[in-house]
Amino acid sequence: MSIKIADLRTKTDKELTTLLEDMRAKLAAATMDMRAKQLKNVKQIAAKKREIAQILTLQNERQMEADNE
Repeated sequence: MSIKIADLRTKTDKELTTLLEDMRAKLAAATMDMRAKQLKNVKQIAAKKREIAQILTLQNERQMEADNE
């Protein structure tokens, strides 16, 4: 599941925070599965890290805009 940045921009700050927590939990689970050699597609870990980075970037952009106003 890949999240589009345009979809993220339409979400509220609270929704982004909830999504971030969910993504971090999924990343932790995928990492544990990889260590237990149960994860079939290791590219999922990189994809989840990328999605987390996109959410954090968007949150930082919004914070900088709020600070400038």
